[in-house]
Amino acid sequence: IGLGVLLRVTYAVYTGVTTRQHDVYTIEQAKGHAGYIYWFFQNLRLPDFDPSSKSQFYHPPLHHFLAGLWMRLQVRFGTAEQQALENVQVLTELYSCLCLPVFAKLLRKLRLSGPALLLPLAVLCFTPEFAIMGGDINNDMLMNLLVLCAFTAAVCWYEKPTFWRIGLTALFMGLGMMAKLSAALAAPAIALLFLFRFFDRKKERGTVFLQFVLFAAICCPLGLWWPLYCKFRWD
Repeated sequence: IGLGVLLRVTYAVYTGVTTRQHDVYTIEQAKGHAGYIYWFFQNLRLPDFDPSSKSQFYHPPLHHFLAGLWMRLQVRFGTAEQQALENVQVLTELYSCLCLPVFAKLLRKLRLSGPALLLPLAVLCFTPEFAIMGGDINNDMLMNLLVLCAFTAAVCWYEKPTFWRIGLTALFMGLGMMAKLSAALAAPAIALLFLFRFFDRKKERGTVFLQFVLFAAICCPLGLWWPLYCKFRWD
């Protein structure tokens, strides 16, 4: 994990935000991920125009809003705007580095140890793509972190089904979709885990069903409010 963190930090230090990244553009172009972040930096509110009319503005706003707040904080202490945008890598590097201990916890929850734990952990630590995403300023890394947290919370719930644990799973899943809708690809795996536990606990199905209701009540509004807002507001 320490070497994985070193790899990510080293990469981000020597790599600018417009290098090896897709759909970033510049502040001046007012589009792409940089433009989306800069919108929240300037306005701290949702776009007052159809988000599909500008590149990348269609994404759910969680990461870009947090990045805009981070830029504001830096500028308040004297950092130039362009450098503040470069420093958005601090957030994405943090997300990328946090993935490593979360993944290690998930592997332990799956009762892996020794080489069976170290090999998949090493893959996550040293696969170049994960280091590159840590240096990106788009929303991929935050989504990846939240999905890993959702998987870990779901496995914890499977061990001991409680309202707290399924609520935490729903929170991570909903926030993951608020970072990027691709997080929904994790839903079938988590749903299967839920179903296995539901049919395994015959005497507790009523309680487990109520936990499913709680999951939906937390996850669906968090994960779906943005596409529904865009549908009804901008068609």
